Amino acid sequence: MEKIIFLMSILTITVIFGCISCPLAQESGNPPVLVQQPSPVPPGPPEAMPPPPHGPAVPGPRNVSAETLLKNLPRAAATAQQMSGRLVAGRVWTMQNPAGETEVKGALLYQDSVVAVLRFNPLDNTVLPAGLNAHVRLERVDLQAIKARFAAVMKELKILDAAEFREPEGAWVFPIATGYSIVAHLRIYQDGVHIVPDYPASQELRVYGR
Repeated sequence: MEKIIFLMSILTITVIFGCISCPLAQESGNPPVLVQQPSPVPPGPPEAMPPPPHGPAVPGPRNVSAETLLKNLPRAAATAQQMSGRLVAGRVWTMQNPAGETEVKGALLYQDSVVAVLRFNPLDNTVLPAGLNAHVRLERVDLQAIKARFAAVMKELKILDAAEFREPEGAWVFPIATGYSIVAHLRIYQDGVHIVPDYPASQELRVYGR
């Protein structure tokens, strides 16, 4: 009798843990969640573009303790690695920066939203490291060559497994690299779950994208 009770107890525990583990396994296989962007604005001149939102519209407080943020960091790192292979090359655009220099950018998309941006050197079509400008002024840019390079470089991109926290954005920021260069950044909300779109780049794309 005692053996039967013992076996029934083991079976009950197994069933309970099985029911718990199945949803967790299913959840881990789900794609990362994208923060919903604001309603699109109609294209217009650059000076008519509204300022970007101050932060993502996701549940939860913005101001949380450092201890809570650090607990969320491993989750954010796991979410970032889930994004590997999920980024898609979007449209490219050219624009003049405040100094009158030519800038060429390409949108990295996730679920049809811009989540990061690559910058290209219009002289040789190479991808520029983040923070480096070509400092050139051109009347014409070979967009077809840029798009070809964009498609090729997508196979080389890696999301690094380390992040910094940017308090004004309330997000963990993971570098995206190719070769020796960090070329873009992926933002994951402080909860470690939500992917944050690049709002300024989304607005530039609507005006200049090709």
